[in-house]
Amino acid sequence: SSASSDTMSSVSDVHMALHGLGLRITEGEVSEALRRRGGTLTLAEFARFVKEVAGASSAIAPVPSPVLADSSKLGHAVLRYALRSRLFVGETYTLEILETDELRSARIEFKLASTETQVVQAVLHRKWRDLRVNLRYRLGEGEVEGYYSLPSGLTLHARHEGLKAVTSSSTEVAVSGLFATTVLSGDEALYVGQPYAFSLDGLDGLDVISSM
Repeated sequence: SSASSDTMSSVSDVHMALHGLGLRITEGEVSEALRRRGGTLTLAEFARFVKEVAGASSAIAPVPSPVLADSSKLGHAVLRYALRSRLFVGETYTLEILETDELRSARIEFKLASTETQVVQAVLHRKWRDLRVNLRYRLGEGEVEGYYSLPSGLTLHARHEGLKAVTSSSTEVAVSGLFATTVLSGDEALYVGQPYAFSLDGLDGLDVISSM
């Protein structure tokens, strides 16, 4: 049993299946061949198309006839084409989540139990990193540079602006006059692409010079 129809029309599906046979044909040539056939191919039509392309007299991509003599290769190409857009009951598949700027890649195996809708759950992990933060205190009215310094013993917090919760803090803040620097641990706390705001306990007028 299958979870989808017999008709498929993806150029990349056809091209990848043919590539597995070692056939020299471009995606442009596949696209043109599909256009001439109405834009879709059933499995039976795909098998005939493979034979046409692999035939020694084919004008599209001539290859040695032994390609057709290997029935296992032809069967594999047809199966690969079918599996590109359908799932068969009782078969085991691998779900791949591709890595992005914010998410790590993931893989999970599952077996299709029936033709009914099946939920497959994959645990995704966000990317995080430690953060080095450079700070500068903005002088207020009446405060003169050179006569004012940030106090020692400061604690810096990173608050997730969406969750409104502190996710990482550091008490190791190195102070030099109006400037301070520290490193915030990002382990499961500071995620790439997420918005955060910084604060120092008991102090306002804080400018973030840089964070990296």
